Amino acid sequence: MQKNILEKIVAFGVAAPSGDNCQSWEIERHVDILRLISVPAKDLKYLKIGELAAFLSFGALLENMDIASGSLGYAMQTNLFPDSKNPLLIAECSFKETPAKNDPLFSAIMERRTNRRPYAQQPLSPAARSNILEQASLITGPELHLFERTTPEFQKLARLTGIGEQMFFESEALHEYLFNHIRWDDFSARQTKDGMHVKTLELGNALMDAAFRFLKPWALASFLNTLGASWFINRRAVWLNQKSSAFILLNVPQSSPKDYVAAGRLMQRIWLATTACGLAMQPTSAISLALHAFKLGQGSFSPRHRRFLKQAEPLMDGILPAGKAELSLMMFRVGNATPPSGPSWRRVYRFE
Repeated sequence: MQKNILEKIVAFGVAAPSGDNCQSWEIERHVDILRLISVPAKDLKYLKIGELAAFLSFGALLENMDIASGSLGYAMQTNLFPDSKNPLLIAECSFKETPAKNDPLFSAIMERRTNRRPYAQQPLSPAARSNILEQASLITGPELHLFERTTPEFQKLARLTGIGEQMFFESEALHEYLFNHIRWDDFSARQTKDGMHVKTLELGNALMDAAFRFLKPWALASFLNTLGASWFINRRAVWLNQKSSAFILLNVPQSSPKDYVAAGRLMQRIWLATTACGLAMQPTSAISLALHAFKLGQGSFSPRHRRFLKQAEPLMDGILPAGKAELSLMMFRVGNATPPSGPSWRRVYRFE
């Protein structure tokens, strides 16, 4: 298999989303086999969801590669977790030449973005709704739940996003993680080819971008939280999310690495489908991931955040049928919006 074909498949693969664009993966070529290796994000120890988030990202990466290889005339075979002695080896992918497919999601791979702008308060079109729901039938395992703005569950989910954002901004570990992954100008974003350009936070203008940088010292951010800053962030998140057309909630049947990878594949198909429909999408999963870890007895939560989670539990339990809420994993908001203000860069892979 030609080296340039493998490099093309990988280039489409790594266009997948990862937590704050940290790209916690490495990809190695062994003849015609690609090995996908996890690079643990040490600064995600808070909540102990680093591995979980990585599995989701690897699922998205694999889905991109699968779609791209088919469109380039190759069938991809994936062997998940092939070495029980090496848990960091997520997958080995091999390829067989085959007639090229015309996948409608292929063109959306490089167009997909996280869009944090305010969304227009518009309902989903029937075509968009159908396209989103169709993706659930194509990935075995995870479940898709769609809640449009006219449903009572929609308002509960908007409230949950506010709780999640408040928890995030009251955590010193997550505060450090966020600011470590912000790139403050075009030069640093191009140089590192990872992290989030400050423009993509959609703070409003260059003055607000510069002001946000002064919040990097935790002592200052913590002091402002005592004055109500985190509560304001909670209310702003609720207001912002109420402008969406719908929320999407993903469930997993079991809490296993393979289930998380499958959820990542479905997540990516949904994101590509919404992109192909001209819609914007943003993960709003701070609270769903925290609740998932909390119900599994994982993570390190302060007494205050445990109270937040106990406040959030009945909201989530009231949204899904009995037995489903504890398996809720990812939340997204979907809607119509203008394009993001800045790009997200990716590392480039060149093989020998």
